[in-house]
Amino acid sequence: MRRAVQFCSIRNQTYYWRRRIPGSCAYVDFSLGTRDWRVAQQLSCVLTLESERAFGSLREGSMTEEQLKAFMKLCFKR
Repeated sequence: MRRAVQFCSIRNQTYYWRRRIPGSCAYVDFSLGTRDWRVAQQLSCVLTLESERAFGSLREGSMTEEQLKAFMKLCFKR
């Protein structure tokens, strides 16, 4: 049985990662580019960890929402 993966959903047989930006109505979201649940689970865990770091910088004021979105896309491409 598959466990739920935080911030991860499936649409059209492809997994997506989506998370709301704290203090905003905006979201960071994009396709994980996989149909494999295990790959999606691993990517989602990494992105969730990196988003926590980025949200800390956003709260401190050292990063804007646009910079945060660009950072998250960069994290995914690594």
